[in-house]
Amino acid sequence: ALAARFDTEDSYNKAANSARISIAHPEFQNHIKAFIIKCKDNNIQIQINSTYRTKAEQAELIRKHQAKKAAGKSSIAPSTKSYHLVGMAFDFNPTVNGKKILSTKPKADWINSKVPAIGKSLGLEWGGNWKSPYDPIHFDFRHTVNFSVKNKMITQAYSTPNLEATQIPTSTYVTTKPT
Repeated sequence: ALAARFDTEDSYNKAANSARISIAHPEFQNHIKAFIIKCKDNNIQIQINSTYRTKAEQAELIRKHQAKKAAGKSSIAPSTKSYHLVGMAFDFNPTVNGKKILSTKPKADWINSKVPAIGKSLGLEWGGNWKSPYDPIHFDFRHTVNFSVKNKMITQAYSTPNLEATQIPTSTYVTTKPT
């Protein structure tokens, strides 16, 4: 019902959000839409910045990281096993009461915004709960698609020319749905 509302109602940054949602894994798209609508119902505007990263985009992130390190600059290494690589993660910026909450804000500010609780209510994993790296602008689908399945999807996509992980149904590796 929430995802259907996203499709029929106006929402903040809808065109750009729709474009980013459309490249996410088909099994994850409705969860992103539901998150945006649930946030909207709580007067929170969401701007989706990133969902699926293609193999080429991930290679470019790794190249940029290596260049920063070579130049002596601080850089967090991109994960080679990220949920972004299967289109089952999104990075975003929320705006609450006209103020954008940045990733540098303390965890308490994020919790008070209700954004983490909204994501949790939809079965999403919040990166703000991680000690390293602390990533409050990130949600992913690990409570539904476990690490093993995600890693098998990444391996298959990276070993098969012209195959992106978003084209692989999770049912390829999951015989029963989690309860």
